[in-house]
Amino acid sequence: RDANSQNLAESLATNRFTGKIQVSHPLVNTIEQMFQNGSKRHIILTGHAGDGKTTIAVEIFKKIKHISLEEPLQEDLSRREDLIFNNKEITIIKDLSEWSTTERINLIAEMISDSNKQFLLISNSGTLLDSFCIYEEKYDNNKVGIESDILYNLDSCTPKEWTYRNNIFTVINLSMICNLELAEKIFRRMIDHKHWEICEVADCKKSCPIHRNLKLIWENERIIIERIFLAYRKMYEYGNRFTLRQLTAHLAYLITSGLNYKDIQKIMQSASEPLMTEYMFFNRFFGDNGKEIDQPAQQLRMIREIRKEEFGIHVCPIWERKIWMKRKNIGFNVNITGLDNDFERLHDEAMKTDINSSYKAREQTRRIMFFLYDFSAEDQGKYIKTYLNSLMILKLISWQKQNDDELSYEDNNLKKSILHVLQEYFAGIRLPEGISSGIYLYITLNRGSKGIRQSTQAVLACFYKKDFKLRLDKEEDGLGGFRRNLVVEKGQYQIRFDLPMLDYIMMRNVGEIGQRLKSAYVNRLENFKGKLLLLKGDGSEDIVNIIRLQADYKFHRQEFKIREKRLEVSND
Repeated sequence: RDANSQNLAESLATNRFTGKIQVSHPLVNTIEQMFQNGSKRHIILTGHAGDGKTTIAVEIFKKIKHISLEEPLQEDLSRREDLIFNNKEITIIKDLSEWSTTERINLIAEMISDSNKQFLLISNSGTLLDSFCIYEEKYDNNKVGIESDILYNLDSCTPKEWTYRNNIFTVINLSMICNLELAEKIFRRMIDHKHWEICEVADCKKSCPIHRNLKLIWENERIIIERIFLAYRKMYEYGNRFTLRQLTAHLAYLITSGLNYKDIQKIMQSASEPLMTEYMFFNRFFGDNGKEIDQPAQQLRMIREIRKEEFGIHVCPIWERKIWMKRKNIGFNVNITGLDNDFERLHDEAMKTDINSSYKAREQTRRIMFFLYDFSAEDQGKYIKTYLNSLMILKLISWQKQNDDELSYEDNNLKKSILHVLQEYFAGIRLPEGISSGIYLYITLNRGSKGIRQSTQAVLACFYKKDFKLRLDKEEDGLGGFRRNLVVEKGQYQIRFDLPMLDYIMMRNVGEIGQRLKSAYVNRLENFKGKLLLLKGDGSEDIVNIIRLQADYKFHRQEFKIREKRLEVSND
């Protein structure tokens, strides 16, 4: 089977190897507590195929039946399992899409009846919407209302309570929940030494790329896992949502390169031993062997999306000098356990005159640096941030790890950069980085086009910059934890700055003008702008403020006021 196989979760439930890598899902305890809180409640578990809905159902089934998590089931779950859990009747509906339309209507009727049964209903979002809308059309014709309720409750990363026909439902949408921490736990179980002990005494050990790959990972485990999931995190923050199935398929490919035992036997019998770097995870992460694309691996969505990211396309000048100059003259030593010889070989190959060969060797060398090199604190994350094309990724991670919700002095300096970009957006002009535009933030009447210089503009509202506050806002993550987001506040209104917006701001801060914000973030800026206009208060209709952008890029404000049939002009 591959990662896109039908009914993959069902087959894994009876597979004797699944328990070796499976970890308990945090939502299992949450669902258990909901069923035991005293009142009748139904739980709807939805999400994309591969998010782990059926796996959660299997784990709950095992828990009720007192079966160890690592022990496989003797047979697949039935489409309906009626169970008794602490003297309560619990029914698991494995997949609502397996039921006919008539059966779905009868099932909903049973759920909202006067019985004490509680249901764990598993369904994809489309089938869920369709089923309840059909039920409403048949009995109450409130299709629009029920559709609106369900869509509202689906748009949350935390369980949402919903009352339907006097019955309490809790809707949990797995596709909205970040699953990277869970994937990391699974990966740690994948590479657990005890699962690979048989390889230590196997004849193929010396020629086995999988064993060499694992050994490299074991010897540098802390750094490697941190960097793999840092790359995943960057993609997640930029809107790439991956299912657990997609993540684990990619992680399995990193270890095995798609090889099986027969492939290993062929490698053993070959006249010359292959270059092991071709099978190492730092190349396979990108779906290639360092030189050529592995076409079968392109079936994995993770591979396709990672290649679009163009990680490493930008180089870090400081580290480029260190890596490619004669290292013996500057004392640079890569010092990566288990990879020194390979690094030297790639470095020498990169210095050859063959352009294509040199480029590929340099690319592999940079990959090794990202995934394996232990950078000192003095580097301040320069190489990692450049490699991931994200200037603020490490700062975002640090906010999640700190013990309080306070911003440091350094973090508060972001306020100047943020207000600089807000002023550019609100006035529709470009302002040179490092130039202060004054003590006010102006919202002006402008064309919204940066291609036309609009030196003189009418002011709709202005605010003291010192009145804007920065803070970290806690948000539940849906798995019992939380994450911290940076927000800018003015009065009762605020705007959240996600990683793409923070990266955009920092890129503007260093003079980068090529990147554009996605429409979703532009809409967020427009929404904040509208809310700020609500704060300006009732001004006199006889007063008009005009600002002019001067040669030094500072704003000069003039106030025009009519008093006693005379026009008065004052300069600020």
